[in-house]
Amino acid sequence: DPLERYKSSGTLILIPKIEDYIKYTYQVLVKIPRVEKFNIGSEIKTSSLRMLEYAHYLNKDRQNAYSYLSKISWRLYQINNNALFLLQEDE
Repeated sequence: DPLERYKSSGTLILIPKIEDYIKYTYQVLVKIPRVEKFNIGSEIKTSSLRMLEYAHYLNKDRQNAYSYLSKISWRLYQINNNALFLLQEDE
């Protein structure tokens, strides 16, 4: 179990949760029509991977934890806004 591995190693449990979130996001992106996938999908992918990058930085540099958590929160906000935009277009 990846979660148990992270718990025993002392690294952040946030990292596998973000990895699962990225997997889920990619599964959703596959179902989006081609035009929207190109425009918004690219931004969602970039934000997701940047969020994972910040989690790794947070794991290594606990002194600046607030800064990295703020950046992760902002990326989640961007992804959710893009997802809501796509849902509103489908209606």
